[in-house]
Amino acid sequence: MTGFVLWLARESIPRPQTALAEALGVDTETVQGWESGRRPLANMRAGALLELRRRLPATGADAALVGRLDAAMDRTASSRPASSPTATARIC
Repeated sequence: MTGFVLWLARESIPRPQTALAEALGVDTETVQGWESGRRPLANMRAGALLELRRRLPATGADAALVGRLDAAMDRTASSRPASSPTATARIC
């Protein structure tokens, strides 16, 4: 779900994945992974995620969509089993 919200945010700019990756200082494959769900945003370190949320509006992404990343991440985390290391780390 977070990947879809990120895709919507990128489409609101509009920029291709390569341009967004360059603006965020990451590889294009990273952006592709985020959007497809292969690299869930919920698995990012907190500092990296906060930096992503800070930089997205600076690229021109719709601020309301960027704000919806939190709700999408909450839904993703609540759907994980409690024994999941990521879910446990997110709760702590």
